[in-house]
Formats: sequence, structure tokens, C-alpha cells
Amino acid sequence: MSPIRGMARPRRPRAEHIAVGEALNQIRGKAPNCPDIEAAQSIASAVTEDLFAELQRTDDDELDLMLGELIESVRGSIWRLATSPEINTHADFMKIRIAIVESRAGRWLGDDQRATEKSELRKRLILRLSRRYLRIIRKLRFGDPTH
Repeated sequence: MSPIRGMARPRRPRAEHIAVGEALNQIRGKAPNCPDIEAAQSIASAVTEDLFAELQRTDDDELDLMLGELIESVRGSIWRLATSPEINTHADFMKIRIAIVESRAGRWLGDDQRATEKSELRKRLILRLSRRYLRIIRKLRFGDPTH
């Protein structure tokens, strides 16, 4: 047996578990009976929107930097999930983006096609994140001694 086959995937950062727990508490504060899957989808959707907003900002603009700090203080856990280098949601975005570009063989797209591609990217990212967050929520709910 290959030594690689026996290796597990690296664990997701503890900061991600904490931020998902905080976001879940906010959701449960507003809707106590919200099912786990809906909570995970809601968190994933909000994180995706914040990630796309962050990608639109420019780091060169001082106003954008101040705006980012203000948003982080207001949005809290959702913003951290979207932008934290430790959690690295941007890497998930890039993996999906690369897969989409490769699937069209790098062909240039018109405005309508780019909008459709961006929508597909959002859907895929939300699906990926909601599955991850659901696993985290279940670990938090049923108690996982490792996190």
C-alpha cells in the first residue's frame, strides 16, 4: 500500500469552526428552529457574497482598506469566513474558477456568458461551503472532542 493512500486530509482550521459557530448562534438567535442544512446554506450564501465583495475591492485605495475594517467589525464571523487567510475561502473560489475556465478551454466569453459563468461559480461555491459548514455544524452540535 502506498504511504500516500493512508494519509488523511488536513484538518480545517479551528478558526473556521469558531466562526461557523458564531454565525450559527446569530442565525439561531433570529430563528431558533432553523434546520442545520438551512443554517449552513445561509452561512455559505452570506460568505460567498462577502467574498465576491472583497474580490471587487482594491487594496491600493485607502478608503477601501478602511471600509474593509469597518465591514469586518460589523459583519464579524461571516466576513472572517470569507476573508481570513487562515481559513482561505479564496482557495476554494480559485479551485472552482480554474475548473470552470478549464472546462471551456480558456475560450473568451461575451458579457452574457461571463454573467452566466459568474452565477455558476457562485452556485458551486455556495454548495461546497454549505456542505463544509453543515459538517462543522453537526460536529459542534453533537460534540467533536477534536474541535
